[in-house]
Amino acid sequence: VNGTGDYTVNYATAMPNANYTVFGGCLENNNDATQPSNRLINPKRTPLLTTSVRVACTYPVDSSLQNPYSVYIAVFSS
Repeated sequence: VNGTGDYTVNYATAMPNANYTVFGGCLENNNDATQPSNRLINPKRTPLLTTSVRVACTYPVDSSLQNPYSVYIAVFSS
């Protein structure tokens, strides 16, 4: 964790190059039905590395960084 809602994901096996894309989501463990439980995940504006990616979990209403209950990512390489 680099800070609130700011994460670095390290790959067990390096990507062959930095030409890849990252998708994902963040889920809040929220039992209050009046509050949205989804968060957005976005790659940070840092260079994509072959060994890791930096992502941020943000609340879609105001783009504030959030620490979610869980984070899911998928990486697709060419």
